[in-house]
Amino acid sequence: MNYIEKGKIMQDTSFSGSANLNKFINDNIVEGGGILKENHPMQYFNRQVAQNFNPDINGYSLCFMVPPPFISLREVSKYQYSYVELFRKLTVFSSVQFNPPTRQVQTEKLAARTGGIPYATEVEPSEQCSVSYIDNTDLDIFNYHCSWLDAINDLVLGYVKPSSIYLSGSEYGGLDYAGSLFVVRYDNSMQNILYVGKVTGIYPQSLPNKEIIGQRTNNEISTIPITYFAGWYEETTNLHHPIWKELEDMVISYYG
Repeated sequence: MNYIEKGKIMQDTSFSGSANLNKFINDNIVEGGGILKENHPMQYFNRQVAQNFNPDINGYSLCFMVPPPFISLREVSKYQYSYVELFRKLTVFSSVQFNPPTRQVQTEKLAARTGGIPYATEVEPSEQCSVSYIDNTDLDIFNYHCSWLDAINDLVLGYVKPSSIYLSGSEYGGLDYAGSLFVVRYDNSMQNILYVGKVTGIYPQSLPNKEIIGQRTNNEISTIPITYFAGWYEETTNLHHPIWKELEDMVISYYG
């Protein structure tokens, strides 16, 4: 390799010319020069590694929380809409790991002389999901979930009267303390959405008190895992699916 070739590589891969890095990788690795020029299997392999299975960054996932309506609490002093707004926006940054409900096939068995033959009866998701958060110095994520559990406690014990809209009409039987959560998968440009999942009817199962207290032997950033009950989980890669439009409308209204 002569100095001209070295200089070209430095120019193509420098931070100031980082836009040319993909072109350099494509010309010299994906398309293949020299001994790889006629090696089509290796060209295909390199193309998958460099473009579709990038081991460095192959996309990003974000969580968008839709808090419960808390209509029953709006008539009492405990409800603070500004705090709901803060939590709703903070979730996008602070949520670092998401374990969705598991969609599973329920089966029954048909008796036969050779034994039971299982057959599918329905497909339904499991009833739990969890999100791990990084909390800020004010513990806003933890405090919000504390308030969330307090609201559930006040409603089930009768300290707060349920809203009348849940006693009749189209909202009859609704859970005033249940929210929803969108999980969105972007490509590495952060411009295009590849996957949307929506968990409906979620509310916290417990609080991670141990993780909040932390350990005195280290100063590492600690994450707080919170497990939620989940009513339903729906996922899609089809941009014409209704939850895709619901996500777009929700993001615009929250952050627009």
